[in-house]
This record gives sequence, C-alpha cells and structure tokens, in this order.
Amino acid sequence: VVTFPNSGDLFAGLSNGDCQAAIVPEHDVLARSDFQESMCANGFHLVGDAIFTVYVGFAVRPDLVNALSYYTLTMVYQGIFASTYEQFRYKKIDTCLDEVSEVEEGQLTALDMAGVCLLFTVFLLIAVGLRLAKRGVHRVRSTISMLSEIEKIQNESKTLESLEVPNDHEGLSKGPSQPEDADATEKQLPI
Repeated sequence: VVTFPNSGDLFAGLSNGDCQAAIVPEHDVLARSDFQESMCANGFHLVGDAIFTVYVGFAVRPDLVNALSYYTLTMVYQGIFASTYEQFRYKKIDTCLDEVSEVEEGQLTALDMAGVCLLFTVFLLIAVGLRLAKRGVHRVRSTISMLSEIEKIQNESKTLESLEVPNDHEGLSKGPSQPEDADATEKQLPI
C-alpha cells in the first residue's frame, strides 16, 4: 500500500509504476480536470462500484444554516443540483473513455457471426436430413406392408382357383321335383 501526500501525486505514482491500482473519489474523477487529463493520457479506467460514501461539509454562519440546508435539499430533491453538476463538470473523461471503448469493442460484423451462422446451418441441415429420412422410412414401411398385403391376396386367390368349383349347369343336383330327363318321364307314362 502506497500513500501519497495529495491526490494530485496519485496519478504520478500510477504512471511511474509505484502502484498498479488506486482508490480514488468518484466525484474527483468525474469533476476534476487534472484527474481526467491524467486518466485519459495514461489510459486509466474507473472500474468497480463505490467502496464507501464520504460526506463532505463546509463551514457556515449559524444564522444561515437552516436556510442553506433547506435550499440545498430542495435543489437535490428537484434534481437541480445533479443537472447543474452535470452541466458544469469537466467532461474530457467521457470522450476519451468512449474512444477507448469503441476501439476495444468495435461493432459486430457478419464475419464475426460466421461461426454462429455456420453452426445454425449445420444443425438445420441435420434436422432436415432426419426429417427426410423419417419420411423415407415411413414410405418404405408402407410399401413393404402394401406388397405383403398384395402377396397375401394373390396367395388367397391362387388357393381359391385351385379349388374345383362346379359349373352352374353341370354339378347342380336337380331336386326331387325336377326329373332328370323330362322326355324320359313322358315316355314312361301311359296315355
């Protein structure tokens, strides 16, 4: 841990390599020109969240304390203090950090997304291939099923053809009411 006699010497110590990181007041970084000039010149960044809050006060005559407190709180609650601070603070750090972030991050191009697109295309082709294969297997199964049904029907028709089926006029028996030969019956009867 290295301590410096004042905050101005802090960035000189960072630049010289006396330390690798520093705990600095966020308000000083956002408002002071010397902090921002050193940070932008050396490429330092403000990182992390606030560690703790330090309240700052100043001396006021006793007869002005109530009025000053009232108007200060009114300005804070109405947002006047924050907007005035933002309007008049030193803003070099905003532009130098934006330039650094643009250089570091850049914009994504189609070439950057080529791997994702290629992977998506491969999975899409696999899915389409599996779907077509499933349809093909279903068609083959239904064709095989249909062929086996046709073969079964053909076997049944061959079996039926092999059985002797009598013709209507040859094998039918004439019942007792029908004589076998009508001419013969007439000859036997006397007239």
